[in-house]
Amino acid sequence: LDALSLEITHGPVTRDGKWPAVAYDGVNIGMSWVSGDTSVRSILFDENLVVRSEELVYDSKNADVPAQQPRMTATGKGFITVWEDLAGDPTFFEQEWIRSAFVSGENELLSTSVVQEVGVGSSANWPSPAWAGSHAAVAYYQNRGMKFQLFFTRMSPEGKRLDGVDFLMTDVEGDVRYPALVYLGQSDQQDKYRVAWVDNHTGQQQVYLRNLVCEPLPAKKVQHKVQIRSIPATSFDWRD
Repeated sequence: LDALSLEITHGPVTRDGKWPAVAYDGVNIGMSWVSGDTSVRSILFDENLVVRSEELVYDSKNADVPAQQPRMTATGKGFITVWEDLAGDPTFFEQEWIRSAFVSGENELLSTSVVQEVGVGSSANWPSPAWAGSHAAVAYYQNRGMKFQLFFTRMSPEGKRLDGVDFLMTDVEGDVRYPALVYLGQSDQQDKYRVAWVDNHTGQQQVYLRNLVCEPLPAKKVQHKVQIRSIPATSFDWRD
């Protein structure tokens, strides 16, 4: 295997780079990462790792509100990156919010916005995006009642929240964390997803997997009630 490496520098001084996330759309390799703690950047490569475009998609410009843990997925016409940072409501000190940035296939920034429902719960963490043909779905975990559970919401490429409220995906004793969401496509006129997560409701950390089914969004309707149906979760022991 031939090893390829590429050193990415930007600006007059190379700054910290961390939390890389990559995705592929069939033409371009997209990568997002956190630079200098406060900014999220997006870059496109061709298949030979030749840089096509680099874009600053977000910068809080405040070292006290770092960005972290970006995740990226292809949209068919570009990429979406989601991440968590502390640049939320200033009345809630040190509370992480989840943000999104959509870029086009040319890496042009299309929108940035807050993902999760605002004004409920504590910090929102560990976003996991999936592209569902015309919009993005995002899973994350948040404490809204003395325990962490998984929530689900959907975003348009214009950065609009498409559901009035975020939907609870789990309701178990103990804390639920670290979701990984994937879109499976449509069947019987319903969108199907699969989500994995970790929780400790049995007394030890285990990985669970669940199917999620919801009605597709109507073409021109911003708020729509989504009914999520799930099969019993399958558990897998998480062992070192």
